[in-house]
Formats: sequence, structure tokens, C-alpha cells
Amino acid sequence: MSDVDYDEYEDDETEGGNTLNVVRKQLRAEQKARKELEAQLAQFAAKERRSTIADVLKEKAASPALARFVERDVEGDVTPEAVHAWLSENGEMFGWSDPGDDLGDATQEQAQRVSQAVANARPQMPPGGNQGHLERLQSVKGDRDAEAQELRALGFRI
Repeated sequence: MSDVDYDEYEDDETEGGNTLNVVRKQLRAEQKARKELEAQLAQFAAKERRSTIADVLKEKAASPALARFVERDVEGDVTPEAVHAWLSENGEMFGWSDPGDDLGDATQEQAQRVSQAVANARPQMPPGGNQGHLERLQSVKGDRDAEAQELRALGFRI
């Protein structure tokens, strides 16, 4: 025979359906809480989506105004790769171009030459121009020495 006592369940039904009303009330409360949580989740997801788009556009030096087009066109999860793919595909229509893609061999060579020239360049003083700088440095040093002597006279250790 079965170990279940069916009389226990029959008592609940004979109380005039009060238990059923309580369960229905609890179900409505749970459904309401679920809807609120789903709405909150949707808000957080939208905020994260906009944040990802804005971060990638900023990183790629693209106009932040493109965000609304990216958000509309990119479906599903917005990843940095998806936003970059959208920029590569559609960015030219909005005046954006990837600086890394535009550099040809000649441009890269020119950039290297400029970098080397800047690295090898020495600052040049105009003729007789360094004399004024030397005098200023000496006056500052003299002022510093005088201040140090005054502090020592007051008992400070320097």
C-alpha cells in the first residue's frame, strides 16, 4: 500500500477554496516581482550595451554621435569586436577611417624618417642666446645659496 495520506490534501479543498486564493495571491505577487526584475535587467543590459558602444567609439577615435546608428544596426550582444566590425563596414559613410588601415608603405617610411629626425635632433640655441640663460641660472643658484644660509642661521638643518 501507499505511504501517502490523501485525506491531508482533501481537507485543504474543503475549506472553501481559501488555500487556492492564497496560492493565487502569492502567484500574482511572484509574477509582479518577476516583471519588475526583468524590467530592471533590461535597463542594465541597455546601459551596458550603450557603454560598450561608447567605449569602443572613443577608443577608435570615432564620433560619439555614431552610437545611435551602431546600437540600431548591431543585433544581439554588443561586443567590442562587433562595434569595430560595424565601424569598418559603415564608418566611411560617416567620415571615419581606421588610421591603421590607411597607412601605406610610403606613408610608413615617411613616418619612420620623421621619427628618426626628431629623435636625432638637438635643441639649438640662437647665437649668443645661451648667455642670458646662463646668467639667469647663476642668479637662481645665488638666491638659493642665500636662502640656505638664512635657514641655517635660524637653526634649520639643510
